[in-house]
Amino acid sequence: MEDGIYLIPAGTPAIEFFSFATDEMKTAVTLVRERGYGLSVSLDGESILYPLFDSDNADLMLVENFR
Repeated sequence: MEDGIYLIPAGTPAIEFFSFATDEMKTAVTLVRERGYGLSVSLDGESILYPLFDSDNADLMLVENFR
């Protein structure tokens, strides 16, 4: 976007917008869950896409002689 940039500051549960014209940062979205990595904004600035973590654990199993 030419007006500013969206970013996720470290340690902040929010997506912020920094305006180039005013040199001010405003909260665009306050996140209620832990966010994933990455951020994408539509060209018109109307939509923001970001991943959220549902769970931070995983199980790995070995099943021998499975049929």
